[in-house]
Amino acid sequence: MKDDPQFAGQNAELTQRVRHGDRDRFLTGLFAPPEKRQALFAIYALEFELARIPELVSEPMLGEIRLQWWRELIDAVTTGHGRQMHPLSAPLIHAIEGQLVPRAGFDRLIDSFSDSISAAADGEAALTPFPGLAASLDLAAALLADDQITGEEGGAGIAALSEGYQLVLQILSLSDHASGGQHPRIALSWLAGHGLRRAGLRADENREAVRQMTKAMADRACDRLRYAAGDRMLARPEMRPLGWLIVLCAGYLNLLRRGKFDPFAKSMQVPVYRRQFWLMRAMLRRGGLSRGL
Repeated sequence: MKDDPQFAGQNAELTQRVRHGDRDRFLTGLFAPPEKRQALFAIYALEFELARIPELVSEPMLGEIRLQWWRELIDAVTTGHGRQMHPLSAPLIHAIEGQLVPRAGFDRLIDSFSDSISAAADGEAALTPFPGLAASLDLAAALLADDQITGEEGGAGIAALSEGYQLVLQILSLSDHASGGQHPRIALSWLAGHGLRRAGLRADENREAVRQMTKAMADRACDRLRYAAGDRMLARPEMRPLGWLIVLCAGYLNLLRRGKFDPFAKSMQVPVYRRQFWLMRAMLRRGGLSRGL
């Protein structure tokens, strides 16, 4: 199958989907073993495809129909069928047939988008800005762990990484907004806790409240990422596609500290060569994943 030009084309398309969907998970995903990389990218790409649904539907029922289509695709993939249903089918078949990931994890990933679909259809913001991230990282961990390590310890580390990385993504969305990007994706709980709304975040009168909110988010992210960095599972070599996310988050948070936690003071759009340098430096030095947090 790998010599099939169609398969090669699907792999190229898959790579582009992940590169566009999350530049950091694409970069760290390149550290995955070649035999697992396409399955890893398929998990991420599935998350990004599901995340598009709230933007495409005007009614919750239409969104649920799309989610059901994905459930049926996973059902087909589980039995080795459905290879032509979608470009993600082939790499997902590889992941599930090889028992690299649990079937139930895909159900959790799909189900995680139900609330955001209902909120979007009602013209409201989702309570959780990145609803599929936790389930996606759980699947990635199951894929990468050679001995399928599970249990409370491994789950706690991945949960901490998921929360910390999600907070960093929210902060980055604030910086992107200042550079003319899309509306910031900040959890309603953080906004409400600082008397803010998504509209008007760049107004001068809100500047200090935004800075205080960003600092609180960064402090929480550091706390969760330090916990994840101390997890034995994430420190293992085969888990680098996830562990190296901690290194990149540390780089972003250090930039934020230098800007006194003002997300609008300086762009946090870091070129790829600089992020590669952060990773290379982490490979060469001692001190573990948490250094710099």
